[in-house]
Amino acid sequence: MLLLTVNQWLGPSRVATQRLGDMAFKPRTELQGIATRLPLAEAIASLKEYEVVYRERFGSSLAVEFSLISVSVIDDLTDEELDEARVSLAEGLAKNLRESG
Repeated sequence: MLLLTVNQWLGPSRVATQRLGDMAFKPRTELQGIATRLPLAEAIASLKEYEVVYRERFGSSLAVEFSLISVSVIDDLTDEELDEARVSLAEGLAKNLRESG
């Protein structure tokens, strides 16, 4: 299992920035841990898929982008252990977003 440390950027989409200008909310960034059972290239593709789904859902107002900071090999954790650590699983991000709305 891999632990991806990413910088998550969340801010106004280009559409919102064009529409609202300086009134659009300020973007924020935060470090986030995302675990995966996938090979690294597939995990990165999964994060990119989440960005696309997010843009499709919130494109008129919000956007999200991930920048990879580091990768660590960790023990294989159960979903419950990941929840307790407040770590998301890369494999389910886009699917969960699609199903939530």
